[in-house]
Amino acid sequence: MAKKPTIRYIAHLAGVSKSTVSRVLNNSANVDPITRERIQHVIAEQNFVPDLTAMHLARGDRRLIGMLLPALWSFMPEIIRGIAGVVEENGYEIILYSSAGHKDFRSVIDRVLTTNFTSGLLASIHTHSPQHLITLARSGLPVVIINLTAHRLDSPWVSVNNAGGASLATRHLLSLGHERIAFLFPSPDLPCFHDRYHGYCQALREAGIEPDPMLALYDDGSAVKCLQEIQAMSTPPTAIVVGNDYLAYSVIMEMGKLGWRVPEDIAIVGFDDVIPPYQSPVVLTTVRQPFYEIGQCAVEMLLSLLDPRFEPSRNWLEFAVPSDPNQQTSPDRHVWPSCQIQLPLTLTVRNSCGSGRSSLDWNLV
Repeated sequence: MAKKPTIRYIAHLAGVSKSTVSRVLNNSANVDPITRERIQHVIAEQNFVPDLTAMHLARGDRRLIGMLLPALWSFMPEIIRGIAGVVEENGYEIILYSSAGHKDFRSVIDRVLTTNFTSGLLASIHTHSPQHLITLARSGLPVVIINLTAHRLDSPWVSVNNAGGASLATRHLLSLGHERIAFLFPSPDLPCFHDRYHGYCQALREAGIEPDPMLALYDDGSAVKCLQEIQAMSTPPTAIVVGNDYLAYSVIMEMGKLGWRVPEDIAIVGFDDVIPPYQSPVVLTTVRQPFYEIGQCAVEMLLSLLDPRFEPSRNWLEFAVPSDPNQQTSPDRHVWPSCQIQLPLTLTVRNSCGSGRSSLDWNLV
């Protein structure tokens, strides 16, 4: 395989210095027309494609956006797709920093500061406290957090209305006649699941039903244990709101081993709307997260921090929320982009809850 020609090789063939080739690549007027034509001929002959990143760094123009992502969860490609479309249209490039989901990403942040490559950083957190990211932002680097864990942060972030989504799921089950509805926590540690539980409780109370603490179940890595707890109840639930789709599919699989039928014996609603990790006999009713729009909103917020003249594709401020829930927020233009955005969710109804309607979206109002 032929090696990719370098700028040094192009300069050698043209009989000029590397800096002269660079000036031609950057459309500098300070090059003799005959020399310019000779260099352009060599570039075309060698099919030379310049390294745009190196060119930007060489002239101090850091049109590079860093992306810090945990382990590539199944929904990450959709978030990246939303980011990439905006980045490409606006002449930026992406540098990807990755970190295993179970590790602290302090070392990655240290690399971001040391290399000084990027103009700004998009960071998606999943399990860790984002304190290091806040410190990074306070150092002067523009940072926008894709806040999937729903941490309470006084910094620009994009998240979703977790409580509203769980309320949608619970209200749908109530509309089907279920009154004894359980909630299954995938993890007791992450704020997003507590927000979802709050939305579930709120929907029950609005229906005149006081939430039963016995119906708040916690997954400790074994869906079987949760099902055993349900079996042991004198009055078991007829439906379950599960905190995410992965756990919901695991519950459905274990129910099948026990001979339980979904939705005939018990109805299930998940959260996320991700591709099943394995083939499931049941098509899951679930709360859909707008992962593409999350990525799109986050990168447009970052570009607005980098350039006040940047115009976002839509008025994301209609989804702005106060960092302090006890404060009111205003959709005034001046608070963008240093704000917190909480995107709405929809419920996609399939057959795991007993409804015959397929892929019917319930909009969150």
